[in-house]
Amino acid sequence: MKHYHSCHTCGGSGIVHDSRGLGEICPACDGKGFVLYIKDTSDQKSPFLRVVVIAAIVLVLFYSLFIIYVTLERVSFTASVIILFIGHAVLAVSLIMYLLFKAMSEK
Repeated sequence: MKHYHSCHTCGGSGIVHDSRGLGEICPACDGKGFVLYIKDTSDQKSPFLRVVVIAAIVLVLFYSLFIIYVTLERVSFTASVIILFIGHAVLAVSLIMYLLFKAMSEK
């Protein structure tokens, strides 16, 4: 991630003055007045990515259990649609709750 900040050596003017009052090009920013800071974010892992992976694993488990239940118990089509709807609703609500609590805790 790139961030531009004003140079601390010259105060953003690009020129530094010596004791005699002569101005020279700032050696820290090469006269630009700003310095580029690059923050390495490659080693940081996103907590949201972890939550998405966990949600995908939960969905795979849910579908597996659903298929096993439907084949063993021979439930009706209406009951199977209701079960699928409730499972997806629970997952969606839990993801939304996580995002809301995460957004509220960052402020």
